[in-house]
Amino acid sequence: MGGRRRRAQPPPRRRAPNRAQPRRPDADPASRCTRQGGKAVVPLPAGKVLVVKNGGGYCAVSNRCPHLGLPLVGKTALFQGEVKGGCITCPAHGTVFSLETGAVEGEWCPKLPNLPIIGKGPKEAPLPVFKSRVVDGMVEVDA
Repeated sequence: MGGRRRRAQPPPRRRAPNRAQPRRPDADPASRCTRQGGKAVVPLPAGKVLVVKNGGGYCAVSNRCPHLGLPLVGKTALFQGEVKGGCITCPAHGTVFSLETGAVEGEWCPKLPNLPIIGKGPKEAPLPVFKSRVVDGMVEVDA
């Protein structure tokens, strides 16, 4: 009976929500959204998340379009997705995504031609969305 003893594994820890920590006292996503026209890109462990002021609250979505992975909001004027009516439009190919659900609103890739055999590239896919809430003036994102 010289078997090896195993140690009981502790239960997995519940992950706390990612809290976008400011680099400066005024750099939290809520104040950045106010200064940057209602949207701010926040680097989190899950990747870059776009926080958008939507009505009285905030929505958090992936900053990468699911079509080709291009940014919805980038560093240049060329990549500045338009936020309008609770949706964001991909600046590269014009797909409109709901900020609440990530669902495609309207035509998939309206700026691209529909080519024989391949169509408009990858199949239609929703934009990943993340739960967000404001706690003590900070936007928390479950990413």
